Amino acid sequence: MVTARKRATAPRVDRSVKELTGTVEGIVYQNKLNDYTVLDLGTDEGELVTAVGTMPYVGEGERVRLFGEWTRHSEYGEQFSVTAVEKILPTGANEILKYLSGRNVHGIGPVTALKIVNRFGDDTFDVIEQHPEWLSDIPGISRKKAAEIIESF
Repeated sequence: MVTARKRATAPRVDRSVKELTGTVEGIVYQNKLNDYTVLDLGTDEGELVTAVGTMPYVGEGERVRLFGEWTRHSEYGEQFSVTAVEKILPTGANEILKYLSGRNVHGIGPVTALKIVNRFGDDTFDVIEQHPEWLSDIPGISRKKAAEIIESF
């Protein structure tokens, strides 16, 4: 059974922290021109917090580590103002498949993701980063499509 996260009335996250880790539960707003983003982050402590700042290439369902500070907006209330973001890539073939099947990497949908993970398994991200040319050995992935995947990754 999946339970929805709710904003806590009594904060569980220490407001003096300068770093949050969790899963992007939703993108509230994203400016495509300057990457300014407002998102809901489900923290590892189980709290749903609003994070704001320049966060290019961050998508729903991704695990991230955010660096910044707590602020209070006059209209929107308490927010975590982000100065830097670090993606946390999934580990294990099933998690990698979910990641690639989502909207996280341009040029990869569910079918292509399955082909890639079936071929490379837990080593998929290592292959994309260190031996990207191997992607074009998979039926249905041309060199052009492999280049799109690599650029987006």
